[in-house]
Amino acid sequence: MATKFTLFPKLITELRLEIWRLALPTLLSRGNVKLLYPYQEGCWVFDPVRLQQDPNVEDLYIRFDTNRLEPLHVALPFYSVNKEARSVTVRWLQEQRAAYTVSRSSSSAYEVLRPFRLTTDAVFVPTAKLERFVTELVDRPFEADMLGRNFGTSDPALSRLVVMPDGLQALKGDLMETFFQFGGTIGTICVVDSTSIRPEPEDVSEVGILELAEPLARLRWSSTRSEWQGFGDHGEPLMRLERYVEGLSIPADSPRGFEMEVQLVGLR
Repeated sequence: MATKFTLFPKLITELRLEIWRLALPTLLSRGNVKLLYPYQEGCWVFDPVRLQQDPNVEDLYIRFDTNRLEPLHVALPFYSVNKEARSVTVRWLQEQRAAYTVSRSSSSAYEVLRPFRLTTDAVFVPTAKLERFVTELVDRPFEADMLGRNFGTSDPALSRLVVMPDGLQALKGDLMETFFQFGGTIGTICVVDSTSIRPEPEDVSEVGILELAEPLARLRWSSTRSEWQGFGDHGEPLMRLERYVEGLSIPADSPRGFEMEVQLVGLR
């Protein structure tokens, strides 16, 4: 039989404040947390790069605008409990030194909207959406407002991409070539270790907030040697990753000296 702790208001103030603080979400207080943000259409944008348009040079710049990704919704269950809990929460948010937005998710509940951080977070593209991820970029230049415009990109257009193992298989075909032709390079591809998750792989983006764990294994492609090279003693995970990348090569027209890293990662 559940019981209620009715003596909380009688605790000394310092202890109550510490309890409120310990109950706050740890996800926001860890500076090195690496979160997964699902891909959504509409993030590829074309920005003007020159004040004077010249039909013979590039006047648009392609980039993947992570600011357009839906922010993660982190519950703040104690924000509206009472004045004391609210003051602790507000002070704690200020200490994070981040541009968090507090919003009301229902009539009584509040949440923090946590935006994408380019330095730590990654974009997850389910296998079923990989083709659209690339074709959205390819189709955009041929829309009416883009006709007659020249465009280019700065490498990499998207520094880190997260896929499932079968998603990596899909990239071994024309998708990788097409992406490099239109969207530039990808610095790192993270392949999800499916043994680290219990929901069906393609439902990863639907199970709530997910965090990338440290890589289990790493391979690096060197354009100068045209081969994958492992580094570190990773044992079985490295052998598994080597099987995943078998047949995957970087397009020959990639920048000179370009190195891509493929990592086997877990989720938590």
